[in-house]
Amino acid sequence: MIVTRTGSKLWRFAYRYDGKQKLLALGQYPIVSLLDARIKRDNAKRLLTEDIDPSVERKAERRDARMARANTFEAVAKELMDKFEGGVELCERLPLAVPLSAERCDAGLNLDQPFAVLNLCKRLRRSGSKAQL
Repeated sequence: MIVTRTGSKLWRFAYRYDGKQKLLALGQYPIVSLLDARIKRDNAKRLLTEDIDPSVERKAERRDARMARANTFEAVAKELMDKFEGGVELCERLPLAVPLSAERCDAGLNLDQPFAVLNLCKRLRRSGSKAQL
């Protein structure tokens, strides 16, 4: 627990990953109880034993949750239709774009997920690809 100058009591977990000292926030006391803080600490330790950085894992979970909330199929379809006038034109261009983006992407894309398709379209638009969408 860390007590700040203003009197806030914060649960923190200090750890070392890849030779660097890091600090993971576990919550604010009394909102997060001692038991909850210990559970979060134990989960972070478990990730460390699996050679996973807990702060990177937390950021990935938050990013995935934010994308899942903001990128329903309806929202993705609406944005695509707003950007592109004709649905037929989009259907013709999207297959051309997929191989181009797969070469540039370090991680594999799961095109079954609608936000992956939207991110693919945005990335291609920014890159100025010949198969612009």
